[in-house]
Amino acid sequence: MKTKSRKILGIPLALFLVGILFIGGASAALVAHFATLTTNVSVEAPITLEQELYTLDGEVLNDGNNHYLLIKGKNKLEVDVPAIPVITIMRYGQPIIDTIGIHLALDIGGDMHYCYDPAGDMTNVYDCDIDYVQYLTNNPDWFDWAGTDATYELSGFVSPVINHGGDSWVGISSLFENGVLTLPTEGFEPGLFAALLVVRADLGVTPGTYTIEVELKPVPA
Repeated sequence: MKTKSRKILGIPLALFLVGILFIGGASAALVAHFATLTTNVSVEAPITLEQELYTLDGEVLNDGNNHYLLIKGKNKLEVDVPAIPVITIMRYGQPIIDTIGIHLALDIGGDMHYCYDPAGDMTNVYDCDIDYVQYLTNNPDWFDWAGTDATYELSGFVSPVINHGGDSWVGISSLFENGVLTLPTEGFEPGLFAALLVVRADLGVTPGTYTIEVELKPVPA
């Protein structure tokens, strides 16, 4: 039996080092010379996403089908770090105000990362960065979903995105406003994390170039 994973984000740190060097010495009088050494040290963020922006052409998006995006990143620390996942869907670079007919579902268990272990049915899965839909198709009952519709039936998603057992769909429509989905704080464990974001649009949705931005924001102190 698999164990659910949770995720993490770190807050970037900046280091500023100042050194003072004293040099002295003269035969008649003491003369002090001070030199200030300043070094900027670059420190990488402890959590990074491999991709933050995804582009979908409107004529492809509003075909009524499931469209899959792989969200993948890494926590470089050895401790869990909290973060706030934020997903923004934009049309021509601007957040959309009218989200009627646009449906999102997020793999809230981060179950996609089991592909990289590997675990589960790996039939015809050769590269998890490419074959993630095949992995989902092989293991649909491993995935739990948080969706922007109150029920799975209202979402219109089709297999392999399923509500297995009738209890693997959590409606989070109240968190989706003006094209921005702000999820509750999550904890990311050390190492690789991966999840699937699935997008579907009804046939009548306005065509255009849609961009989806994924962010992991630090938790306010």
